[in-house]
Amino acid sequence: MLNKVLKKAKLKHTNLDYNQISEIQIKTKNLQNELDSFNKEKEIIQSKFDFIIPDYLIDEIIESNRSKFYVNLRHLINCAIINGRISKENGTILKMFYS
Repeated sequence: MLNKVLKKAKLKHTNLDYNQISEIQIKTKNLQNELDSFNKEKEIIQSKFDFIIPDYLIDEIIESNRSKFYVNLRHLINCAIINGRISKENGTILKMFYS
């Protein structure tokens, strides 16, 4: 994707210098590494349970683990229960595990 952007930039004769291009490449690589790490954490969390956890809950679990702030997670679990995305029993399990 970055190569396409760079080719377009060259075609448009923009004033991107090599330092800017290098910074973009570094940021892109860092974002890709962060995404890979996030996906690995998702797999690890899901593998701990014998029921499907919606992606938005797993995302919040990861963020909550990083910030050590679990109030939003509890609210999202309650919403998932109300909306039928997980059962009340599975919601209770998640709350006990991540509180």
